Amino acid sequence: MASRRYPALNVSAGVLRVMALVAPPRAELELRTPTAIAAARGTEYLADVKPAISAFVVLRGTGGGVQCAGRRTGRGSPRRKTGH
Repeated sequence: MASRRYPALNVSAGVLRVMALVAPPRAELELRTPTAIAAARGTEYLADVKPAISAFVVLRGTGGGVQCAGRRTGRGSPRRKTGH
């Protein structure tokens, strides 16, 4: 995910509601946190970002969902849950 050139948000802490619902084909929105990089297309999700862990909950989506990759910081790892 990190090698592609897509719009990106760098977030160090907080709770976000990300709505990456409309995008050109093959475009993704990246969310970079201290412990993870998440890329989404056609998806609405929540992100809970803390210095040691990042959690993502998919609310709805028509695209590929949220793809997560851990960052090599030694401070935790991403968690992915599907919303109801």
